Amino acid sequence: MRVAAVHIRVHDPTGRVGRLELPEKGLLDRDRPFEIEKYREVKGLLQKAMGSRGYPLATVAAHARVNIRSNRADVRFDVEPGPRCTFGELRIRRKGLPVKETVIRRAVAFKPGAVYD
Repeated sequence: MRVAAVHIRVHDPTGRVGRLELPEKGLLDRDRPFEIEKYREVKGLLQKAMGSRGYPLATVAAHARVNIRSNRADVRFDVEPGPRCTFGELRIRRKGLPVKETVIRRAVAFKPGAVYD
């Protein structure tokens, strides 16, 4: 069984997400063998890519239509971004902690309003 085509569809009426490409060359290349492990890996990598764009709640549905006669598989990934996530105000409750709040705040790598990645 060989890969006939791979399609990635992002359902994004806002246009904020942008286009997604296959995460790595060699995973589901056209005319290469279709392997279920690589198919699942691409799904996970697309999910991770969405998280790094600020959409950690995105869902990725994977579909493979197999044509036994032609020995080919058409692969499609449908991505639903979900809400864009940002960081809010950091609240620190020091109850019994020996570390000062200023030390904790300096160690935090994000600012309120920053896009989650």
